[in-house]
Amino acid sequence: MFCKLCKSLNLNIEYSGPIRSGGANSKTEEGFKVFYCLDCDCRFLSPVPSAIDKYYSKKDYWEKHHGKLSIQRLQQKLDPEQFRWKSEIEPSFFRNKVVVDYGCGCGLFLDGISKIACKTIGIDKAGFFADHLHENGHLLHTDICSLKTSSIDTIVTFDTLEHLENPTQTITQLSKVLKQEGDLFIGVPNFNDFLKKLVPAYLPFFYHKSHLFYFTEKCLKLLIEKSKMTHISTVFVHKYNIENSITWARESKPQGKIQSSVFDKFTEDTFRTNIERQGLSSHILIHAKKQTKE
Repeated sequence: MFCKLCKSLNLNIEYSGPIRSGGANSKTEEGFKVFYCLDCDCRFLSPVPSAIDKYYSKKDYWEKHHGKLSIQRLQQKLDPEQFRWKSEIEPSFFRNKVVVDYGCGCGLFLDGISKIACKTIGIDKAGFFADHLHENGHLLHTDICSLKTSSIDTIVTFDTLEHLENPTQTITQLSKVLKQEGDLFIGVPNFNDFLKKLVPAYLPFFYHKSHLFYFTEKCLKLLIEKSKMTHISTVFVHKYNIENSITWARESKPQGKIQSSVFDKFTEDTFRTNIERQGLSSHILIHAKKQTKE
């Protein structure tokens, strides 16, 4: 066994136990381990579930994670998350730009920037979203290799990289289609999510059958370096409110998105700001750039 990111043999077992098989209320499964590389700080799942690449192209995956497939339901459930990603990135990275969303799903993020971008392109194996994407003015490709080299201004990929068997290869491919000085934004779950430290019952929920990698800022920077791009900045993004944390601590199980009137906006903002300040947020957002060749 060697690290799937840096090829080191310096590994420990990070976690061995039940992991989540699908959506928030799905059952757990046994027979998996999460390994930790002491050299690059990467964590990865072993073994890789069989035929996982094909799994992402089927409606079964979406229904197992999000319920009966419906664009309206996906919008209601996922629009707030896409809005949060969008709020962390300056509009100038999209204005009058050719923008790709790698792992676009039904195109929710692209919908949010379509009025300022000059062209919006989705990359996703879920080809059954094609008609909806086209109706909303987006192009859809099922493979990044179908795009021309050095043709894209900005690429975003949110909650996708952790699902892939070879993230280094993927980021290298994304870099190839970026123009010189093009920008890449990668948003992934944060391995150092504070809730793992407080609620032991959260671990079988956090570790996920379709999450093949678990990232920290350190290993993401290494991934960027291996893909011959330049790391520009890291932002820690926490997507959930205080009551989500309280409910996990009380119930030891997910309760869905919780809208609470107990805490005011100032309290919620202070909570989120401090979680992010300490790097203990639910997600990490990395900005990388394809630098001009010397």
